[in-house]
Amino acid sequence: MEISTALLVAIASGLFALLGALGSQVVAAIATLRTKRMELSYGRKADAYRDFMIKAGTFAHDPWNEEKYVQFLHAYLAVQIISSEEVRQILTSDEGVNHNAQRMRVDRDLLSMGRISRESWSKSMEAITIAMRDDLQKLSKH
Repeated sequence: MEISTALLVAIASGLFALLGALGSQVVAAIATLRTKRMELSYGRKADAYRDFMIKAGTFAHDPWNEEKYVQFLHAYLAVQIISSEEVRQILTSDEGVNHNAQRMRVDRDLLSMGRISRESWSKSMEAITIAMRDDLQKLSKH
Protein backbone atom coordinates (compact mmCIF):
# COMPACT_ATOMS: atom_id res chain seq x y z
CA MET A 1 0.00 0.00 0.00
CA GLU A 2 1.42 3.27 -1.09
CA ILE A 3 0.84 6.51 0.85
CA SER A 4 0.06 9.43 -1.36
CA THR A 5 2.01 12.66 -1.29
CA ALA A 6 -1.11 14.60 -0.30
CA LEU A 7 -1.60 12.40 2.73
CA LEU A 8 2.05 12.82 3.79
CA VAL A 9 1.74 16.58 3.43
CA ALA A 10 -1.43 16.55 5.52
CA ILE A 11 0.20 14.44 8.24
CA ALA A 12 3.33 16.64 8.27
CA SER A 13 1.19 19.79 8.47
CA GLY A 14 -0.75 18.33 11.36
CA LEU A 15 2.44 17.40 13.19
CA PHE A 16 3.91 20.87 12.71
CA ALA A 17 0.70 22.46 13.97
CA LEU A 18 0.69 20.14 16.99
CA LEU A 19 4.34 20.83 17.76
CA GLY A 20 3.76 24.57 17.35
CA ALA A 21 0.84 24.50 19.78
CA LEU A 22 2.83 22.40 22.22
CA GLY A 23 5.80 24.77 21.99
CA SER A 24 3.51 27.73 22.55
CA GLN A 25 2.11 26.09 25.69
CA VAL A 26 5.61 25.40 27.03
CA VAL A 27 6.68 29.01 26.43
CA ALA A 28 3.50 30.30 28.12
CA ALA A 29 4.03 27.99 31.12
CA ILE A 30 7.64 29.12 31.53
CA ALA A 31 6.60 32.79 31.34
CA THR A 32 3.85 32.21 33.91
CA LEU A 33 6.28 30.44 36.25
CA ARG A 34 8.81 33.25 35.92
CA THR A 35 6.11 35.85 36.65
CA LYS A 36 4.91 33.93 39.70
CA ARG A 37 8.46 33.67 41.06
CA MET A 38 8.91 37.41 40.56
CA GLU A 39 5.64 38.14 42.38
CA LEU A 40 6.67 35.94 45.30
CA SER A 41 10.11 37.52 45.49
CA TYR A 42 8.65 41.02 45.35
CA GLY A 43 6.07 40.17 48.00
CA ARG A 44 8.67 38.72 50.36
CA LYS A 45 10.97 41.69 49.97
CA ALA A 46 8.16 44.19 50.40
CA ASP A 47 6.93 42.41 53.54
CA ALA A 48 10.45 42.20 55.01
CA TYR A 49 11.16 45.85 54.24
CA ARG A 50 7.82 46.94 55.72
CA ASP A 51 8.40 44.89 58.88
CA PHE A 52 11.89 46.34 59.22
CA MET A 53 10.64 49.92 58.92
CA ILE A 54 7.95 49.33 61.54
CA LYS A 55 10.36 47.64 63.97
CA ALA A 56 13.03 50.31 63.41
CA GLY A 57 10.52 53.07 64.12
CA THR A 58 9.29 51.34 67.27
CA PHE A 59 12.84 50.75 68.44
CA ALA A 60 13.87 54.37 67.84
CA HIS A 61 11.23 55.62 70.28
CA ASP A 62 12.67 53.51 73.10
CA PRO A 63 16.16 52.25 72.19
CA TRP A 64 16.88 50.97 75.70
CA ASN A 65 13.92 48.57 75.65
CA GLU A 66 15.42 45.10 75.16
CA GLU A 67 12.28 43.56 73.62
CA LYS A 68 12.00 46.32 71.01
CA TYR A 69 15.69 45.97 70.22
CA VAL A 70 15.41 42.20 69.72
CA GLN A 71 12.42 42.68 67.38
CA PHE A 72 14.39 45.32 65.45
CA LEU A 73 17.37 42.98 65.26
CA HIS A 74 15.26 40.10 63.91
CA ALA A 75 13.79 42.35 61.21
CA TYR A 76 17.26 43.71 60.41
CA LEU A 77 18.68 40.21 59.95
CA ALA A 78 15.72 39.15 57.80
CA VAL A 79 16.28 42.13 55.52
CA GLN A 80 19.97 41.28 55.22
CA ILE A 81 19.05 37.82 53.96
CA ILE A 82 16.57 38.94 51.33
CA SER A 83 17.87 42.35 50.23
CA SER A 84 19.99 43.39 47.29
CA GLU A 85 23.69 44.13 47.65
CA GLU A 86 23.03 47.90 47.55
CA VAL A 87 20.57 47.70 50.45
CA ARG A 88 22.93 45.44 52.40
CA GLN A 89 25.81 47.90 51.99
CA ILE A 90 23.72 50.79 53.30
CA LEU A 91 22.45 48.67 56.20
CA THR A 92 25.92 47.64 57.32
CA SER A 93 27.93 50.78 56.61
CA ASP A 94 29.49 52.77 59.46
CA GLU A 95 26.65 55.26 59.14
CA GLY A 96 24.04 52.53 58.61
CA VAL A 97 20.99 51.79 60.68
CA ASN A 98 22.56 49.01 62.73
CA HIS A 99 25.58 51.07 63.82
CA ASN A 100 23.33 53.98 64.74
CA ALA A 101 21.08 51.62 66.69
CA GLN A 102 24.12 50.51 68.67
CA ARG A 103 25.11 54.12 69.30
CA MET A 104 21.63 54.92 70.64
CA ARG A 105 21.59 51.82 72.88
CA VAL A 106 25.06 52.40 74.35
CA ASP A 107 24.61 56.10 74.99
CA ARG A 108 22.53 56.28 78.18
CA ASP A 109 22.44 60.07 78.22
CA LEU A 110 18.97 61.18 77.07
CA LEU A 111 20.22 64.39 75.41
CA SER A 112 23.01 62.64 73.54
CA MET A 113 20.69 59.83 72.47
CA GLY A 114 18.21 62.42 71.22
CA ARG A 115 20.94 64.08 69.17
CA ILE A 116 21.94 60.75 67.62
CA SER A 117 18.29 60.01 66.90
CA ARG A 118 17.69 63.37 65.21
CA GLU A 119 20.91 63.45 63.22
CA SER A 120 22.59 60.17 62.25
CA TRP A 121 19.64 57.81 62.87
CA SER A 122 17.33 59.94 60.74
CA LYS A 123 19.89 60.13 57.93
CA SER A 124 20.49 56.38 58.01
CA MET A 125 16.75 55.66 57.97
CA GLU A 126 16.28 58.02 55.03
CA ALA A 127 19.14 56.35 53.14
CA ILE A 128 17.79 52.84 53.75
CA THR A 129 14.26 53.88 52.83
CA ILE A 130 15.47 55.19 49.46
CA ALA A 131 17.58 52.07 48.86
CA MET A 132 14.69 49.74 49.68
CA ARG A 133 12.30 51.67 47.47
CA ASP A 134 14.81 51.59 44.59
CA ASP A 135 15.33 47.87 45.11
CA LEU A 136 11.60 47.17 44.88
CA GLN A 137 11.24 49.42 41.84
CA LYS A 138 14.08 47.59 40.05
CA LEU A 139 12.49 44.26 40.87
CA SER A 140 9.09 45.33 39.58
CA LYS A 141 10.56 46.41 36.22
CA HIS A 142 11.82 42.89 35.42
